[in-house]
Amino acid sequence: MPAHIPISRLFHDKAKALATEMASWESKPRLDEETSERIQEAIVPFPHTNQAETFRIAGVDGSGDYPSFTYADAFVYVATASGTMFRTDALHGLAEVQVLARAKPRVGVAS
Repeated sequence: MPAHIPISRLFHDKAKALATEMASWESKPRLDEETSERIQEAIVPFPHTNQAETFRIAGVDGSGDYPSFTYADAFVYVATASGTMFRTDALHGLAEVQVLARAKPRVGVAS
């Protein structure tokens, strides 16, 4: 038996105990027992590889305020957003790709 199996089993058991505790917080379970078991059985480990098809994956995150400050009948809002894109890389797994050459700030006032 590979050495990683006991650690995986320990993690699985702790995660299942935590999920059971958190599920008790809900008044009505979101999944029935059969569906829960089917999902658990579908999760399987897979071997690591350093070969992958060429692909890119990206994500964005943003934040804002409601409004940041006001003056008379004008409301000033501040919002930020950023995006990052990664591509497959044989040496590092994923390598960051530069998405925007520079930030493009925009200023607006709602009144």
